[in-house]
Amino acid sequence: MAYPAPHRAFRSRPFIPQVCLSRCSDYKGPPLDASRGIALAEPRPQRERKAGSQSVAENIFQKGEKMRRLFCRAIVVSLLVISPTVVAGQERVPQKGTVAVGIEVGTFVPADDSFDSSLLVNGLYEYYVTPRVSLRTEVGWANPGLSRSPIELRQIPLRLDLNYNWEGGRWHPFVGTGFGAYFLQVKNDNQPFGSSETKAGFNVGGGVEYFVHRMISFKGEARYHRIGSAQFVQNPSGLAVTGGLKTYF
Repeated sequence: MAYPAPHRAFRSRPFIPQVCLSRCSDYKGPPLDASRGIALAEPRPQRERKAGSQSVAENIFQKGEKMRRLFCRAIVVSLLVISPTVVAGQERVPQKGTVAVGIEVGTFVPADDSFDSSLLVNGLYEYYVTPRVSLRTEVGWANPGLSRSPIELRQIPLRLDLNYNWEGGRWHPFVGTGFGAYFLQVKNDNQPFGSSETKAGFNVGGGVEYFVHRMISFKGEARYHRIGSAQFVQNPSGLAVTGGLKTYF
């Protein structure tokens, strides 16, 4: 038996139970769509939406602050762990057994006023018995001339000094004293005049070193040299003021 086809309007419109809102006096939920039988969501007030957005922003800010604090703490801990390792790997200089060589340039001011000041050049070799105490050998050259005269007194000192320095970070002040042999030669118009003489002498002075690198320093010092009288010069003593460069090994 053939059944008649359902009406087109009936097919296109599904069955939806009708709800009589006027008779449902006990219903206290959200409003219902009477045509569909479903509950409708209540629209949120604009203030509530703004409050929710502000709350989300505050949460994001608080999380960011927390991450920043954790990051800063991690950096501090890393520095505390790494710093002792770096310091241990770069011990201070000088140490016991350290060797240094250097060169100095300055001026020699004779104690005898009849002589003019002269250029002074020194070369040094220094051995550190302890970090504070060192033995320094030094050889130099100076050539003070007699005022308004072609006569000069060449001096070549060969010295052994004992120095003591203080630890001050980059700055190392020091004092020292020593003795040596001073080779003297009088010259007239750049020609030797008479025989050379070797006189004993001692020195005392001090200065300071400034470390621009762990193994390199600039130094400045002043030393007074007391030298025995020579044949033609009664008092060849004088003050040496120098500045120079040292490198450590």
